[in-house]
Amino acid sequence: MNRRSYRCLILIAALAGASPGGSMAKADSVEEENIRLRKQLRETHLELERLRQENATLRGISSVGNRADSVRGPKTNAVEPHWTAPTTNEVLTAQALIDHYRADPLGADARFNGKRFRVRGTVERIEPPHIGLTYILFLRGTDGFGLIQCSTKSPGITAVSLSKDGQTLFGEPFFKKVVALAIIGRESTMEGTCLGLRDGRLHFDKCRTIP
Repeated sequence: MNRRSYRCLILIAALAGASPGGSMAKADSVEEENIRLRKQLRETHLELERLRQENATLRGISSVGNRADSVRGPKTNAVEPHWTAPTTNEVLTAQALIDHYRADPLGADARFNGKRFRVRGTVERIEPPHIGLTYILFLRGTDGFGLIQCSTKSPGITAVSLSKDGQTLFGEPFFKKVVALAIIGRESTMEGTCLGLRDGRLHFDKCRTIP
């Protein structure tokens, strides 16, 4: 047998010994890998869609928040973080108090809520009471956005009335002539108990005007 014949016999033997099952197993393995990859691709698409929806939702919330900030007024950096609760006779400007609550509502509430002190601002409007002598005064800060609502309860005043044009609040002390307690458009200082934020507005209770 020559060398060429010998090589042919080896090749025939190799081909005869090749297992069809091995080729089929490899084909099955490739198909399984393709199925796994397609499944991962579908899961990735679903995750991307979920992230897109979540991102759209967050953008909507941010938009609402920005609109709310524009209603409440611009934030300011003029807040002193080291401020503590004021004493009764200490006077804070309405704008400073509003700025504190804008910058740090929880911190400001810890300092001011339940404390009695004085606040000074421009009288925005005066609302008459439904019953009794409790008139409501609204003080504004210098930016014109925030308001502080003050429920009046003036000791020593026997009678309180509002002028016909609604611009001036009058009070009548014991055995004394009538005096103007507050005038719309002018600055006024009120001493009262801070109740913190209610319905997005600062409230003071049992307030009295300070001359």
